[in-house]
Amino acid sequence: MPELNVDTPLLYCQLRASYLYNGKPAPDGTAFIPCVVFGATSIPGRALGFQCLLHNGALVDRLPLAAFVHREEAPELPLDYLQLWDCFSPWMVCLEYAHLRGLRVDVVLKDRSVQEGTYQFTFDWYGSSSADNPGEGGHKCAHLIALANGCYVAQPNNRLRWYEPSFITAPFPQRPDYETNNRVWSVENKGAKWVTEPTDRQFYDIVRPDQDGA
Repeated sequence: MPELNVDTPLLYCQLRASYLYNGKPAPDGTAFIPCVVFGATSIPGRALGFQCLLHNGALVDRLPLAAFVHREEAPELPLDYLQLWDCFSPWMVCLEYAHLRGLRVDVVLKDRSVQEGTYQFTFDWYGSSSADNPGEGGHKCAHLIALANGCYVAQPNNRLRWYEPSFITAPFPQRPDYETNNRVWSVENKGAKWVTEPTDRQFYDIVRPDQDGA
């Protein structure tokens, strides 16, 4: 079970140099430093933290998403625009969904502006009620998107519109009226209506509890 830290797909990008000086400008005036992001940290109630290796060999960790850009002309957006929710649990996985690889996606930010971007990878949490439960207060993943303006964002499903020309052909509603799922599905409910037969057979039968067995 990954806890606290996970590997991520590599992101070769630029680090805002001020994040190396506690928010102050770099003494030599440098604005950006080439780096590669290779990992992430999940602490409940905090924004994602990212580990990066700088081009001079220094390693820096637990930096917020706002520290990184893939274009130096990227605007400085507030962190809560880039990442909508704090981490839900110390248990997190990171994966790149093959079907989403390289897809273009529109992102709706807090100010309702729509920004175009490209899918990179996904964070998903587990092991806590905030991560596992359905409903408004429950599960949300975070897809990491490289915006065309140079910023990176980590946004949940309901802030994204995807484009896949070979499959997505229906018009997208301006504001879909889908409802949040509030149910949990299970095939082993309390008071089950079935049990396995009381034998050592590998290919067992399934019977009702009120029946005699095989």
